[in-house]
Amino acid sequence: MFAVAALVNAVWFPIRTEPVWLLRLDILHCVGLCLIITLPLAALLASRPRVLAGTAFALAMVAFALAPFSDSAGEPWASFLRKSSWAPFPLVPWIGFAWLGAFAGCIAGAWGRKGLARALGFLIALGLVGTLMPRVLNDLYPPHRFFVTNPSNSATRFMWVCAVLLVMLWVESRMAPDAKPSRARRFLEVFGTASLSAYFFHEMLLYYRVFGVFSFQKLWGDSSGWLKYAGLLALLIACTFVLCLAWDPVERVVKKAFTRAGRWLLSAPRWLRPARRRG
Repeated sequence: MFAVAALVNAVWFPIRTEPVWLLRLDILHCVGLCLIITLPLAALLASRPRVLAGTAFALAMVAFALAPFSDSAGEPWASFLRKSSWAPFPLVPWIGFAWLGAFAGCIAGAWGRKGLARALGFLIALGLVGTLMPRVLNDLYPPHRFFVTNPSNSATRFMWVCAVLLVMLWVESRMAPDAKPSRARRFLEVFGTASLSAYFFHEMLLYYRVFGVFSFQKLWGDSSGWLKYAGLLALLIACTFVLCLAWDPVERVVKKAFTRAGRWLLSAPRWLRPARRRG
């Protein structure tokens, strides 16, 4: 993920003369950092799902509650906590969504589909309460960017995400376990199993000018009515789909190479391993 994040920054910024742009905290950097931050605690409490679920939920609420204060953070924290040209996706409030993911994943792993459905229902209800209290939650804090850091805005976001997940969970429960995947399902699974590749190809098709000539934005960005826009959207999705399919074999080879390298390092000869101190 960090490699793709660095590649995206390399496309848009002059890294040859200013390599510091590789560290710009864009969405992929933010996702990677959030996962790294949540992973240790999730691994530590994995054997105690109730504690992990409660802790993850509490940390998510803390992240959302403290997010408005990040708008007044000074350097060096501002580069990671406050939305800016350097950090379009700062760590807060976005790490709160990572903790909610850990909460929902823990519930699903420990209590199955019914437990997950109840957890999603709880988050939808909580999100609805936050959505209906924008003024109250706004007045609790000093001036801040409401649509970026306010807890009400975060509540609206996770409410809709959880609502979509609950619908998808219901659809899954209506399908026979041994049913043959339909074409629509196989189409969606490509994007689900190759989301990182899909994101990269989607962004490059939209904005990167291939040979300085072609991009969707350059050719049709400011000259499309709704009908033409719908057709271009379908074409963009189709192009992304084809590129994901074409890249999949390469990605598998790369993953196998890294897996073999990891296994080799774990089973490396003794003379390659660092010496252990005795006594």
